[in-house]
Amino acid sequence: MDENETASPEQSPEEKLRAETLKIEEDAQLSLFKVEKTWETHWKGMPEFTHKDCTALYSVVVNFATDEDLAAFAKLVEQTITPNTIAIWYPPTEIGRYADKLWIDSEEEK
Repeated sequence: MDENETASPEQSPEEKLRAETLKIEEDAQLSLFKVEKTWETHWKGMPEFTHKDCTALYSVVVNFATDEDLAAFAKLVEQTITPNTIAIWYPPTEIGRYADKLWIDSEEEK
């Protein structure tokens, strides 16, 4: 039932109660998503940040029966692979780190 709708006179008391209950439940659900965006007050005038998707297009799990098999594969792909290696990129690529970066506005430097 919309805000502008009223219960029709043909509805039984049970139907009216059900409609009111649904309205209350809808309002409660909507309030879950009405989270105040406190960051918006601080973001005014900030530069837009966009980045390309750097996730892998494909991933393959490779199992090795022996240490020698692991060493042979590492030699084949020309990368250092140890029993503790979780993943590698092929061909090898530099993994970007952004946690230690910050934006400095050139106007602030003047």
